[in-house]
Amino acid sequence: GWSLTAALGAGKDTMEVAYDLSQLNQYLDHIHLMCYDYHGKWDSQTGANAPLHSADPNDVNTVEYSVKYMLEHGIEPHKLVLGLPMYGRTFIHKDELVSEKLGTPSMSTAFSGPYTKEDGFMGYNEICEELQNNTSWKRLWDESSLTPFAVNGNKVIVYDDEESLKYKVKYAMEKDLGGLMIWSIDIDDFRGDCVAQDGEKKEKFQLLRSVNEAIVSSLREIDVEKEKEKEKEKEKEKEKEKEKEKE
Repeated sequence: GWSLTAALGAGKDTMEVAYDLSQLNQYLDHIHLMCYDYHGKWDSQTGANAPLHSADPNDVNTVEYSVKYMLEHGIEPHKLVLGLPMYGRTFIHKDELVSEKLGTPSMSTAFSGPYTKEDGFMGYNEICEELQNNTSWKRLWDESSLTPFAVNGNKVIVYDDEESLKYKVKYAMEKDLGGLMIWSIDIDDFRGDCVAQDGEKKEKFQLLRSVNEAIVSSLREIDVEKEKEKEKEKEKEKEKEKEKEKE
């Protein structure tokens, strides 16, 4: 049969004004929530493209906030599909000395990749090629947003990789969401050019593979937890039986 779906923006202002979520929940089979582009060169400071969490509890520019907003405003979890980015945002710092952390002042212009050629944007294939061909780049990790970023002088790339995507997959499954969608597989490493730390070439579509692996891993964890719960219930029943025998 036919399915009716829609892709929705995940920004707070957009969600509040542009959508009647209860009506959308009634008529749509799935809602693809575009949880990316939270930050970019349009900001006056560096920030994660798709931060899962934030150190600031009042921060509305996170995946967590967007999903929570949707669920609290009438969207059923099984209809909500979490969008994952296979690209990053680029920045140029105003000050090289503070470039090893996010949230620092940046310019209104950035830099582009060799293929997509969009200022402030790089596909994962471009990012991984740049990082492995230019040893001046230093990969860092932002613990609050659970995303990687790389710095080279006053240049910054904030992106998603295998590690950060696994956190997002696990989050979606913990929330019992309806699925995951990718934007977009043509900017994953579709030629298999990326190289692992040990020098071995990675397989093609490494990000997509990492999402699939994270789904399988999370399902196993869920199965283990269910088995633990069953064992606990059995123990409780045994205790009840013992109490009855004493009576």
